[in-house]
Amino acid sequence: MTEQHQELIDAIEKSAVRLDDYEDLDALVDAVGDARYVLLGEASHGTSEFYTLRAELSKRLIERKGFDFIAVEGDWPSCYTLNRYIKGYRGAPSTARDAIQDFNRWPTWMWANREVVELAEWLHDFNKKKQGARQVGFYGIDMYSLWESMEEIIAYLVRTGSPELEQARKAFSCFEPYGRSEQNYAVNTAFFSASCEDEVVKLLLDMQKKRGQHDRDDEAALSGE
Repeated sequence: MTEQHQELIDAIEKSAVRLDDYEDLDALVDAVGDARYVLLGEASHGTSEFYTLRAELSKRLIERKGFDFIAVEGDWPSCYTLNRYIKGYRGAPSTARDAIQDFNRWPTWMWANREVVELAEWLHDFNKKKQGARQVGFYGIDMYSLWESMEEIIAYLVRTGSPELEQARKAFSCFEPYGRSEQNYAVNTAFFSASCEDEVVKLLLDMQKKRGQHDRDDEAALSGE
């Protein structure tokens, strides 16, 4: 063994924390200090052990550090359905297992799994104690759900009787030639400068001007945007 290898081993032995049970996660929670953002990764997608530990860490950060916004590598529309259940919004699915049915675009197993259901049920119960206070939310930050997002916006505008409905339908008709293929749209944008951006940006600006006027769900306008 070289001296360099021994130095590395010594550094690991000095800094490593044993993980025998969930209480050992407290060392990580304490290390967060007063940070506003905490990034929790994983060594593999869909592995039960990583999802379980990440959920336990999330619970501790919520209870002990006051975090109330979970952002995950998932599509906004499907995550927002789960968020509605977690926050107990009117018309939301009645169980977490029902809510995860919206994770129907590959890879479904990344979020439609037992570990996420258990975390969602815990968040749902936790939020019941936060009536009138800021509740914990669950949101997706991926940008892959192009067509699902457009469908969700149309549904929101129909539900709220919004005057932007026809404008949205016209804006989204720009995407029809691409046959629900994000790749086709991206290729045409890159090589032929065929973009639907102007129509969508104008729709967004108009929706922002009238944010919150049409729906009783506090976050519905945010979801639309």
